[in-house]
Amino acid sequence: MCIERVGQVVDAEGSDSGVVIADVGGVYRRISTALLVLDGIEVVRGDWLRIHVGMAVEVLADEEARDLVRAYELTGSTERRGL
Repeated sequence: MCIERVGQVVDAEGSDSGVVIADVGGVYRRISTALLVLDGIEVVRGDWLRIHVGMAVEVLADEEARDLVRAYELTGSTERRGL
């Protein structure tokens, strides 16, 4: 079983080293962006990330991220607050 979450980057100062702080379900978490960095993708504050087991695997468009957050809320898969 895969555990997927969506989070929004709140602090990207460590993105060069492959770590950002993201708001994931109302909790700030350290997220590895190493896979994105290896692909040459820059992560900045405000970006939405698709996260698997603490690793960002994709930068999402705002609309797609908000749709996913709403879907998680409807299914009770998250305790996301503030959206």
